[in-house]
Amino acid sequence: MDGHHNHEHEEEHKHDLLGHIVESSFIVLLCLISLLGNGVVLKTIYFNTRLQNSFNSFVLNLAVVDICCALVAMPVTAATLISYETTASKFFCTSHAAVVTLLSIVSLCSMVLMAANRFYLVAKPTQYPHTFSKTRTSKMIVFSWAVGFVFSITIYVVLIPHTQYTLSGVNCFYLKNAYVGALVYTLLVLAPFTSLTLGFYLKTHHFIHKLKSSISPCTKRHDQNQKSLYVEEEKTLKILLLILILSYSCLMTSSVVWIFQRSLKKFSHDLAVMGIYFQYLKNVIIPLIYTFVSKHYRKELIKTLSCKH
Repeated sequence: MDGHHNHEHEEEHKHDLLGHIVESSFIVLLCLISLLGNGVVLKTIYFNTRLQNSFNSFVLNLAVVDICCALVAMPVTAATLISYETTASKFFCTSHAAVVTLLSIVSLCSMVLMAANRFYLVAKPTQYPHTFSKTRTSKMIVFSWAVGFVFSITIYVVLIPHTQYTLSGVNCFYLKNAYVGALVYTLLVLAPFTSLTLGFYLKTHHFIHKLKSSISPCTKRHDQNQKSLYVEEEKTLKILLLILILSYSCLMTSSVVWIFQRSLKKFSHDLAVMGIYFQYLKNVIIPLIYTFVSKHYRKELIKTLSCKH
């Protein structure tokens, strides 16, 4: 009888281990895609002087954030999923959670700055060179990292009491009162940043539509060229809006999953893994969209994959 029970226990353990390996493998796949995609973005902007402007500085910052996540956060998550029963220290898990939140907030700040950049370019062209000068752009990027650092430290060191606990296979997020962090992040960071970014995009779209309407078909060639530029800007805006919607959808889904865990009587491993997948999926979406819509990034990706320099 005991032998039969032990055999069942061994089979269940093998099944769980196989499940954890599959889950980890998917994280590793996301990590590799993120490194490749964001590496292409960095390489393309670095070697193409035409792309070196204030807007692409924020794109570059976004790529750096995603690469940091792929190098630091994702490998820890993959290792955690395999070593399911390992006990971790308060410092290790708090640090990992804070780093994930830091990178997420810097990413959100970068998207707000990208939206603000397009708004000033279209609506306030005379102020644009001064507002987004090289020095000011660098300061904005540094400020985005400072905001991320302050918020992450506040959420995971001040607001949430931590004790030593079992990792439970998911990103060090099975914390006492972890839902508080997700709730604070959603209400104080994700929701206002989403609203701010959408506000800039909607205002920019309104100005482009207004400027296009003011140019009649009978006007001079210069004005017609200006209209063509507005059409191109509108296309760029649609691509950025797609990136915004997909990115915020991933982050919002991840946060909702962690908040929903609170209503469950028992911690759901599958739900938590799904939350992690959505958290990291954002790091893959942006470079993939850029690669598909931009010939510069496509060419650089082909050169990278074919090992041409």
